[in-house]
Amino acid sequence: LYDGMDETLLPQIVFRQVQAGIRIVVLLALTNAGTPDYDAKMATQLTQAGAVCLACTPHLFPQLIAAVLEGKSLDSYAYE
Repeated sequence: LYDGMDETLLPQIVFRQVQAGIRIVVLLALTNAGTPDYDAKMATQLTQAGAVCLACTPHLFPQLIAAVLEGKSLDSYAYE
């Protein structure tokens, strides 16, 4: 998550969209190996604004997106 947008503007936009009922999913990384590289501060701000930020393997991606769309918690997938 390196978008170059104003650090204060993007979380505000995401917050307004979430308040309007839009689900925001930020895919931080989709990889089988390695450590994801993203702006952790921005990911935290977007999560606090109501977005779902995740990094996963291609294998888990369909399950995670389904869980997000169904409004389920992703806690059971943490560090899988």
